[in-house]
Amino acid sequence: MNRYYSRNYYGRDYGRDYGRNYGRGYERDYGRGYELPKAPPRYSNVQNDRENNILELFRIFGSIPRWNGYPLLFIMVCSCDDQMNSEVMEQLTEIQELIEEINNNGGASPNILWSIKEFLNEYRKLRLSHDEKNMSRLIENVGEELRSHSVKDHKEFLKQLKNLTVQERLLLREICISRLVSFSDFAKYINLFRDKIPDGQIQQPLNEFITEQNDRNSKTRNISESTEYDEYKQSSRQIEMSCNKTSNNEMTKILEENIKLKLEAEKLKLEAARHQAALGNVVNFRWRDDDPNNSMQLIKDIEKLQSDLQSFTGVKGVDVQINQEAVSELFKRYNCSTKCDDKQMKVVLAAALQRRILDFIYEISENFKRKISTTDTNIEDDHLEAGISSRTQELIPLITRFSEVNAGNDEHTRVLPIKLRQQIFAALSNRGFNTQNHQLVKQTLEGLKREMEKYRKIESKEKNKQNITKATSIIQQVLNIFCFRLNTQEPIPNIFFYENGDPIDVELMDCIWQGDIKDFVVEICSFPAIVIDCEKRVFTKAKVTVRPKI
Repeated sequence: MNRYYSRNYYGRDYGRDYGRNYGRGYERDYGRGYELPKAPPRYSNVQNDRENNILELFRIFGSIPRWNGYPLLFIMVCSCDDQMNSEVMEQLTEIQELIEEINNNGGASPNILWSIKEFLNEYRKLRLSHDEKNMSRLIENVGEELRSHSVKDHKEFLKQLKNLTVQERLLLREICISRLVSFSDFAKYINLFRDKIPDGQIQQPLNEFITEQNDRNSKTRNISESTEYDEYKQSSRQIEMSCNKTSNNEMTKILEENIKLKLEAEKLKLEAARHQAALGNVVNFRWRDDDPNNSMQLIKDIEKLQSDLQSFTGVKGVDVQINQEAVSELFKRYNCSTKCDDKQMKVVLAAALQRRILDFIYEISENFKRKISTTDTNIEDDHLEAGISSRTQELIPLITRFSEVNAGNDEHTRVLPIKLRQQIFAALSNRGFNTQNHQLVKQTLEGLKREMEKYRKIESKEKNKQNITKATSIIQQVLNIFCFRLNTQEPIPNIFFYENGDPIDVELMDCIWQGDIKDFVVEICSFPAIVIDCEKRVFTKAKVTVRPKI
């Protein structure tokens, strides 16, 4: 991977590392020794075997006591559906995001976290590569792991799952995600107030009391074993009575103190809940499910842009004339080895045009932003998006520095750089570049028309008219997604363009090949991979066209 745009295709680093709320790494064993509840008696007389099967499965899914059981259940359910790859990948991404939140708030032990991550990553890889042999081995391992979650026979469990409809299995997958959301929220809640009770405040008095008692018992044993036992007999009785009296008094004090601390803890819980409500869930950087900036909705919109680009850059048909000289220059620009007389020339040309469109819009938008002075107070209406973006790039680092150099432990200051960046770019994504008459949109459209006509000419007037509408929409989508919406995510995703000759990585690339994947390399990358590096979470894979390795 030789070329990439760090952090943001059109933006900068906005201090994404500040505001991460890492917990202490504790693991709560919710429900140790927990047995699944029996199905309610009212279901025992149901005659329909299929209904009994469904009820049994839903009982299991609703009764798993620990968070790490649900990713495993999710894998088992998905193994019954060979299709819907994109939907499953989206849900896998959401599960990995929830697991990171549980971990960041101290709800996962390192060993369990590592194990679950390995299962999810391996499942993603095997599903994409259609490796049935290793997939069967993975399912066996997942089934063995589920034994600790009261799923004793994973083969029978799989058989029950396969008897369900596709929609019923989809519902079970959603249950897994919903339960992980609950565990994530609970971990956040615990993390908010647990630090307010100092470590050892309850345990320390008990330890001191035990040490003192051991010393006294030791003295008593030493006296009773001496040759002067008779002489000290009365004394030892007095010591024992004194110990018992002191023990009772001190134990009473400790119990009273313990009760007092428990009451204080309950008050802190209520205070934390009120504080969280007052802050508007200030430490939560995720968007609501119905918000357009939710990661799942963003991924869908990125996939729509990919589809629109493919439709716009088609070069097949009798009404399309190709300028071979210009195409040869375009291939050289991206180091393509394809020639104009090669069999797959049109496939590579369509991909190269998609790449050129993205690069062209990037170049025009960068030139447009450079014209905006950071000190200019009289910004024209068509320059407001660029002005706000530029001011944000200045303001965020200042706020980050302010939170570092000024002592304090309030949440508002800590999360302000992230929240401010998210809200500003959310507003820009909702209203920015939303008209065809916007100066940047018109300027980019005119330039893009000329650029595309260099490589291909379409004789159909009707198709040219349709392409104007398509091009306008593509320009607005690219500006909206890459300039604004990626900056609403925390952390901000990175964007990677692969270059000619790079090896194929099925986890980060979407491509088609025949034979051994090791025998192929990238010919051209038409759309970048969008990835959160620190979490190795993929928003969208890179669209690449491959060629045999030379």
